[in-house]
Amino acid sequence: MFSFVFWLSAKSERTLKVGLTKVAERVLEKDQHRMLGSEDENRAIKQVREWLSKPNNNRWLLIFDNYDDPQTSGEKNVNSFKIKNYFPYTSQGSILITTRRTRLTYAKIIQLKKLETEQGLALLAQRSKRPGAEQGLNTSFFLKYFNINSWTDVDARKLQDRMDGLSLALATAGDYLRQTSNSFAEYLKRYEKNWQDLQKNMHELSEYEGHTLYTTWNLSFSEIKAQNHRAVFLLQLMTYFDNQEICFDLPQKGIDCERLGKSDYGLKMRWKQMLKAFHKTHEKTNIEPFGLSWFTDLMSNKSRVDAALITLQDYSLVEPHHESGKYSLHACVHDWTLDWLNQEVRPGLLWLAIHCVACSMVANSVPLYWESNRSLDSHALRFQHPRLKRAIAETELSKGEFADLHTIGYLDNLQDRSQKSVEMYQQALRGAEKALGFEHHLTLDILINLGNAYRRIG
Repeated sequence: MFSFVFWLSAKSERTLKVGLTKVAERVLEKDQHRMLGSEDENRAIKQVREWLSKPNNNRWLLIFDNYDDPQTSGEKNVNSFKIKNYFPYTSQGSILITTRRTRLTYAKIIQLKKLETEQGLALLAQRSKRPGAEQGLNTSFFLKYFNINSWTDVDARKLQDRMDGLSLALATAGDYLRQTSNSFAEYLKRYEKNWQDLQKNMHELSEYEGHTLYTTWNLSFSEIKAQNHRAVFLLQLMTYFDNQEICFDLPQKGIDCERLGKSDYGLKMRWKQMLKAFHKTHEKTNIEPFGLSWFTDLMSNKSRVDAALITLQDYSLVEPHHESGKYSLHACVHDWTLDWLNQEVRPGLLWLAIHCVACSMVANSVPLYWESNRSLDSHALRFQHPRLKRAIAETELSKGEFADLHTIGYLDNLQDRSQKSVEMYQQALRGAEKALGFEHHLTLDILINLGNAYRRIG
């Protein structure tokens, strides 16, 4: 189909110019490029663009790889440049641009989706070079696309599922496994238990020079911080929710909730904790929160939330779902937000997330309450993550915190997670007894619900 395919690194204008001068050495006549030196670089690039524009010379493919710093209005980045300045002078041939950004409006955007199970296993098999059985998967798929055999390795499937079809994560895992004697199960265990240590010791992929799985997102995060501090805050808050079915209404309920009362001391202290933790993390930025109104200032204005989400979408960190009006993060991105962006759990953000979920729960006395609570189920389970669970247990609960835990326990109980509801009720009860005393009606309410949960367990 193509007579020529030119693969050029566009991670910087410098690497692109170097690549184009090498193209000049390939396609231009010897007398045209023989005298070329560093001072003639621009002339060589001009000649390549002219060569690509020649009549009937249209069977070529030009690939600009890793163009992650496009020059767009409103952004200030010393490394950004306009890639169109290096296009041919005429509209012919084929051009492919790979990028993390989504604002290249002059091109047809093809969003790469996660791999299907067979595709993910095929990539894992190819990169890890591990032997497998001759059964289980569609062998013809492998032979056709990868010329390798299929697997029945259960742990390989578990690893593929945990990486959720993210090609970069699977390729990274495969390369690591090829270079070590670790099994798929061992790699998955290290990923779950020692994410930071595992990522720090990863080598960059040969075809993705200068980047590993987490450094790619770190780079995006640095650029986001320079553009929209609200997007930074929103991404860090998303850490403490589940990565699916995140909607604008969820944190909005945390603002609108009147259950605790506007003058509640515990709620005010939680706002202070959240702001202090966030401000400490970004003390070098120009963020000036206005007391307790910082979060409400963001969430009470839908346009500001949209602007923050658009920034996160532009760097492919969140994905919108237009039919439901909700957003999601890929599972591996979600892992990175907790294990890298939040290496130490931020109590203010954690309790803010708990408060938002608690305020969104609908009591079972309301018709069709289960439909409203179904979307909260995964968010309540998020608080069972070992690091978050430990942070909750270490908190000296105020009235606001133990009331929220009581509600999360109630939600767990409605979803037939009696053991988890017992754990939440127990922590809420300890906080209530200390803050209000054993005979207070709120303490007794928690005690009654705890007893009912024990009865359901049997």
